[in-house]
Amino acid sequence: MKFRGNIFVCVLIVCTCYTSCDTQNSANHELVLSPINLEKYGIPTVIQVPKDANITEDPQSREKALVIASPQFSVRVDMYSPDSAETATSWLSNKIENEKFESDFSKLIVEDSLGFVFERKDEDLGASYHFRYIIQKGNALIIFSEGIPQKNSFDLPSIMEMYKAVKQ
Repeated sequence: MKFRGNIFVCVLIVCTCYTSCDTQNSANHELVLSPINLEKYGIPTVIQVPKDANITEDPQSREKALVIASPQFSVRVDMYSPDSAETATSWLSNKIENEKFESDFSKLIVEDSLGFVFERKDEDLGASYHFRYIIQKGNALIIFSEGIPQKNSFDLPSIMEMYKAVKQ
């Protein structure tokens, strides 16, 4: 009986070490980003993306939309022509106010002149992180947000990395 208990303890220790080592490696894994010009996709801007990222157009978008994704990175880029009174600043202000009215909105984490990062909290799912960043190019607004995550929501460090990658 004592032998089985010792084996259980050893297996538990090995599993714990493996899990913590794997978590540390993924947490310390920094994405290597390089600039890409999205002009060839009809969006006049340059952002930073992982070299292994896939770029796909969203055929369901009313105007122009791309999803740029790799296993640890997913950014959606939407471009549209606003009505005459809308600017990047007014869009951003309205978006922040709208997010604050959502029932699962928790807090703003970062807010600057062209974007923001925020947290949502759900009783069942816990915290999730999101961002919006906007630039105006001529008569078009280009809006960046987190894309669709592969498994679960992205953690805050991943969201911050994506936010920095799209900042102009």
